[in-house]
Amino acid sequence: MHQRYNSYNEGIKFEDIDYEDFELFWTAERKMKTKKERVKRLYNVLKKVLAGKVINEESLREGFHKTTNKKDYVNAVRVLLEYLKVRKLMPREMVQEILEQPFLTPIRSKRRGIYLKDEEIRQAYEWLKEKWKDKDTELLFKLLVFSGIRLDHALDLLYNFDPRKLEFKGRVARYPLTDISNEIKSGEYAFMPAEFARKLRKIKKKLDYQTWENRINVKRWRGDEKYKKSRVDANAIRKWFGNFCLGHDVSESATEYFMGHAIKGMGGKAYFDLRDKLSWREYEKIVDKFPIPF
Repeated sequence: MHQRYNSYNEGIKFEDIDYEDFELFWTAERKMKTKKERVKRLYNVLKKVLAGKVINEESLREGFHKTTNKKDYVNAVRVLLEYLKVRKLMPREMVQEILEQPFLTPIRSKRRGIYLKDEEIRQAYEWLKEKWKDKDTELLFKLLVFSGIRLDHALDLLYNFDPRKLEFKGRVARYPLTDISNEIKSGEYAFMPAEFARKLRKIKKKLDYQTWENRINVKRWRGDEKYKKSRVDANAIRKWFGNFCLGHDVSESATEYFMGHAIKGMGGKAYFDLRDKLSWREYEKIVDKFPIPF
């Protein structure tokens, strides 16, 4: 049972929130829906700093200054407040007053000027194999490199992999992402070399998003010097993939399509041609050019 918000001086404790109902609200009822895995990850960001506290402006501000993940915290708090308002667990005017506080201004992702070289991808792959000695991590890393898709989409694909959904055309394969993408971060297919696609399987390890992110971002690798800091993480791989495609004469529209970006100014017929024909041909240009083995 929910504890109703009776006055401005008292409120609902974080532990009193019905997580299943909160998850349902975020994944099915909101206009901007998301995946259950992401709800759990962002809920845990809140839990770390709000556990045991009444949800109000003071506790939310304190949590903002305490958390180490301010971008996700702000995003999660804004959804939490919307949930409390819709479920009538907090007065509408109080929700609006809290949302107007400067610390809850949405934080945009910073565009990082990281331009990885092929050799950095290769080195990170070798060090990742040596450090983790784990086939699941290796499979995830390869999928990110070969497809350019987002980490959360890649994890969802591997956790729920169904070989019957794979499509093949010569040396190229693709896997549908329509059941994986959300309304904010979209994507139709993960393209990859057919030889690699035949090795895909469900991953066995059940790790949280942050742990997988840390596994991909190998902090150090061996190089000419004793140690080098790695610049390779999931976001940097994605940026590298886009540059890698363009560097091998893949069209800009196909590159955007592979990465799940909206393609501006493209009509219906041109889009269908790209999806059904040209994307296969364009990926063929890079299928044997990757710096790591299948």
